[in-house]
Amino acid sequence: MELQNTARSAAQTIQAVHQSGMVWTKLKSTNFVMVPMDQHKKKKKNKDDWWTSMQVKAIDLELAVPQNEPPIDFSAEAAPPKFTMEYLCGREPQMEMKQSFDIWSLGMLFYKMATGWSYFNTNVDDGLAIVLELKHQQAAVRAAAEQAEQSQSPRMTTTRMTLDLKKHVVMDIEEKNVVDPDMRDLIASCLEMDPNHQPTIQQVLDHPFFFTRQR
Repeated sequence: MELQNTARSAAQTIQAVHQSGMVWTKLKSTNFVMVPMDQHKKKKKNKDDWWTSMQVKAIDLELAVPQNEPPIDFSAEAAPPKFTMEYLCGREPQMEMKQSFDIWSLGMLFYKMATGWSYFNTNVDDGLAIVLELKHQQAAVRAAAEQAEQSQSPRMTTTRMTLDLKKHVVMDIEEKNVVDPDMRDLIASCLEMDPNHQPTIQQVLDHPFFFTRQR
């Protein structure tokens, strides 16, 4: 139940931001804090239920920007791969922020909530790690193509070898890491590479994870 309630609180924060026509761009675990509930709300019953007297609050919301506007600032570890690639190419001023940015970041947050570590379990920013992996794959394809041309392999030289971000970098949410199937499905939907296939924040909150049973 603790995971379910905390994840719901985080999603409701994004819902409030998106209903205002804004994009947060700074959604990450360190921008959520636990604070005591108001006195009229439920208090803890015993030391094992201390968290029932706490609530999740978001900080650093002043850097949210209107949708379709360029970012003021952003958290690299929360940035989608496509955004990171544009940023590395120096196109940040031309970028228009979409609410799908926050949905990706929310998926990364959910993964960390469910497992206790970031997706890549590394100090490298998650979005950057994906871009670096993509570049590694592209380099491997180019090397294979060059080798094929040198060997005059008909099969390789007649095949156009390209890599597409959304097709070739797959966010695999393994069962061994996220045991709960509903949570695994929710995370995977948020981490869709194609923003057009990501859920809206309302669809996130309507996901079976939040209703099937108490976690």
